[in-house]
Amino acid sequence: MGESKLYIVIAFALLLCSNTSFSQTLQLGTLSSFEAYTGTGAVTNSGTFTGDVGSNLGIITGFTPPDFTGTVYNNDAVTAQASIDLLSIYIDISNIFVTHPSTHAAAFGGGETITPGVYSIPSAGSLGGALTLDGEGDPDAVFIIQFLGAFTAGAGSTIILSNETRAANIFWIAEGAIAIAADCIIKGTLFSHPGAISLAVNCNVEGRMLATEGAITIGAGGVVIAPAGQTTIPVLCLSSCTPAPAVDVLGSLTKFNLFTTAGAVAHTGTSGIVGDIGSQAGAISGFVTSTIVGSFFNVDAITTQAALDLENAYVELMLIPNTELGHTPAFGSGETLNTGVYYIVGAGSLAGTITLDAQNNPDAIFVFKFGGALTVAAQSKVILTNGARSCNVFWI
Repeated sequence: MGESKLYIVIAFALLLCSNTSFSQTLQLGTLSSFEAYTGTGAVTNSGTFTGDVGSNLGIITGFTPPDFTGTVYNNDAVTAQASIDLLSIYIDISNIFVTHPSTHAAAFGGGETITPGVYSIPSAGSLGGALTLDGEGDPDAVFIIQFLGAFTAGAGSTIILSNETRAANIFWIAEGAIAIAADCIIKGTLFSHPGAISLAVNCNVEGRMLATEGAITIGAGGVVIAPAGQTTIPVLCLSSCTPAPAVDVLGSLTKFNLFTTAGAVAHTGTSGIVGDIGSQAGAISGFVTSTIVGSFFNVDAITTQAALDLENAYVELMLIPNTELGHTPAFGSGETLNTGVYYIVGAGSLAGTITLDAQNNPDAIFVFKFGGALTVAAQSKVILTNGARSCNVFWI
């Protein structure tokens, strides 16, 4: 070739099974005995606390008998494993199909009753007054409420469990801080990714408090206990994903999560990454506080082969005939797409939610080719349904 080119291929791979069948239940790992855990941040207790507590990087105070029953773990092998387990929990829950996409208001409570499901709120959210979770007679009923922002509960808010609902199968997940005001009764796990979790005075919590990054605070008069029984939330198994023949082009790149042939791989903040990280021509930096399940490779025989495989993958993917030429450059906004090779002449974007529907074909491919830059807006989400598999999805 007469010019130097940098090929960037974004592939969603590694984690989903070869079908969308639920094949196991959510595994908490080391966190099964924890009542409060944060990857980075202090944990402070002024109430009554039953269960283990830990921080992988932060000061832990206020956990002494008789108001504390459990074990304190701080910056040790247990908390290091807990960070990995926390990442696994977040991935597992994020991969569960959303049954209520943006159909519920951001505010919960006010005397309402909701039925089992996965609720996705595209903003910050709140709880006020009484909220009843009706399990409809099923002890394995699941309630997952996901907020793409902070979550707050007003003073005196109460969660009521009815018809066999169990706190062990309830998760409140916020992409931001979680703040629970005074005199609240909370059922279920509070999961902040990332952000602080704070309980004001006299709060009662049956559930766990988990934060990837942020302080956890229990106010005076608070009572925090573990949820009764085991978590039985069904999740997709974490096995490798075998791609369809048409897109089985990655070679040695299959084990990489991040790789570039020409450039640095830089990171700030705290992230969770499952897979190897590499560069054939650039520094790798900034992953000290992150949870990495994989290895780093920098300018060696492995990255040399990966660079060759990346160029080959790009060529092979671009040779796949385009089948969809009429889509606008903007993807998302709640749309559903069927299998195809989508071609955009210039730059494109992804914003909001997009659902990729394989129509029960496990070899359905979704290839998006852009003749320019691709920008992804904050809080964007790709949902796979009806057999769609992550290793068959490429954004080029």
